[in-house]
Amino acid sequence: MSISGTILDIDARYVRSELNVYITGNQFMDIARGRAVEVRTSIRSSINIANNLFENITDPRANALVEIYQHVINATVRVENNTFQANGVSSMVYLSGESGTFPYTYITSNTFLNNSVSNTILSAISGFQARNNIFTNPRASCEIKAPDFNDFAPIDALNCYWGFGDLDKIVQRVCSFEKDMRLSRVNFIPYLLSADLGNKVDITDGTFHLDTLIGGVVTGTITLAKGPEPVVISRSVYVEENAVLVIEAGSTVEFEEDCGIFVKGKVVIGSDKASRTTLQPHNSDFWEGIVFGSGSLSKSRSVTSVSEMRNTHILNPRTGVRFLTSQVSLFNNVISGSGNAGITLDVQNTVFDFNGTAVIDSGSYGLYGDPITDIRIRNVTIIGSNYDGVALRSAGGHVELEYVTLDGNSGAGVEVTYSNNDLENFFTMSHSQVLNNQGVAVQGEFFMFYRDIGININNNNFTNNTRGGLLVTLSESYGWRIRNPRLCTCNITDNVFTNSGTSSVRVQSYAVIDINNNQFLNSHSLDACILSIESSAWINEPPSQVISLTTNRFEMGSGECAVGLSSQDEGNLEGLFVYNQLTSFDATEATIIVDSLHFNVTDNILDNPESVYEIKWSGRVR
Repeated sequence: MSISGTILDIDARYVRSELNVYITGNQFMDIARGRAVEVRTSIRSSINIANNLFENITDPRANALVEIYQHVINATVRVENNTFQANGVSSMVYLSGESGTFPYTYITSNTFLNNSVSNTILSAISGFQARNNIFTNPRASCEIKAPDFNDFAPIDALNCYWGFGDLDKIVQRVCSFEKDMRLSRVNFIPYLLSADLGNKVDITDGTFHLDTLIGGVVTGTITLAKGPEPVVISRSVYVEENAVLVIEAGSTVEFEEDCGIFVKGKVVIGSDKASRTTLQPHNSDFWEGIVFGSGSLSKSRSVTSVSEMRNTHILNPRTGVRFLTSQVSLFNNVISGSGNAGITLDVQNTVFDFNGTAVIDSGSYGLYGDPITDIRIRNVTIIGSNYDGVALRSAGGHVELEYVTLDGNSGAGVEVTYSNNDLENFFTMSHSQVLNNQGVAVQGEFFMFYRDIGININNNNFTNNTRGGLLVTLSESYGWRIRNPRLCTCNITDNVFTNSGTSSVRVQSYAVIDINNNQFLNSHSLDACILSIESSAWINEPPSQVISLTTNRFEMGSGECAVGLSSQDEGNLEGLFVYNQLTSFDATEATIIVDSLHFNVTDNILDNPESVYEIKWSGRVR
């Protein structure tokens, strides 16, 4: 007889008392278009699925024969001593849950035989145990398919038979970190050489191999020596805490697609005195890249514990180089051809000195951080990114860019966003070169801040940026409407803007703005002003905004105007435009356009014979 539908559907999510469920000694056979068991656990539940036979169950549309949803982390689930044979469903067992880690889930001592599946065990959770199973499903893509990477909770799949006795074949059947660095780790060594539970391979010195199928877990010290041929990494490398991986200077290491390096301990790559070390893909467009994780380095701050990457070329990594720790010494590296961001920062409270490292031709951002808190970025060059050169999202605290070069990126040179945080916030950019970018040189948006904020853009060179020099937006701060405004101080001083189109500062917040001693040279716009100040202050209190533009120089440009000053009639703005020099400018409207009742325009040098007017008040007179 053919049965259609789910045989057992147990939903215990809302059961508050202790619940024990035993599904044992059954035969689930000849089921069409359905699953055998579906369980959703509760906070005090214990689910036991044991000694059952699942045979000849077919439904390509079903996720799994046994589907378990873990509603809470401390429920106990045991799937033990079952036989899954000759079934045709997407997966035999599918595990999911509201949390990512479930240590009380046990898939043990089962036999999975000749099933037509995509993945024998498919998991969206980590940290469970899958020991002592027998897997012989030649049609499966994966015997276990691990979830997305979770460094803190590997899957324990020791003492299993995977249908093969060869490590290279087992790696292809266990779809986890070693096969694809984006997936969680599955510990599968020791493994069985046959279905005989007593015939196993046990490796006691870690799982890293230096002979065939190089890669795996580094537990001691491993050195990849320079040789006449590249070293080929066929399994992603995981460097455990207190372990060291050394890649000798001048060597070439190639990685199979989806393979890369995750550093929990220490890695030493290259040297500042030897020839360049190269890490690149092997017979593919990309390899996965390097992640410097936070492990023993976060506990030990000694110099000897710091990873090193020096004089190294990281070529075509899909995800570039990601930093979860600042305990990395960098010098004169090149990261080129990344599929996504060249550098990703996920660190806080640190100084990150890249010491001449260059990021070239990234597929998205050159350097990306989200969120970023209290970080100083120094001495990095970013060229030819497909998006912005530097993108810092959800920034907070003190963020500083210093001695940064951004050249030829398809988006903005720098894009930074501060929002919704309760920190003392400061953004500083200084002594940097922003050149030839197709977007704005620096685009910053600062809004809904709960504390005072300071912005300093000083001593930079902005040249030939297609969409302009600066676009700074100071949006309404928290408390603005309840008469408890937060102050934004913005200083833009001693910068040189050459052939960089328009710059604008848009002010909606309680602010003190100083734009002083900048040079705007040979900058042009068809229908806009080279520098535009737009104020929307409206509170009739002692001055809600103070905006001062002094000792700036505008020379050899063209556009609707050199400087545009505008504000709402409401509010209390003190605006000052004094001691500026504007010469040889060709303005289609006027050298200075004032659309405000609140600006004092005095003591400037104006010598622009090509302009229609030197000063034009638009619609309103002070």
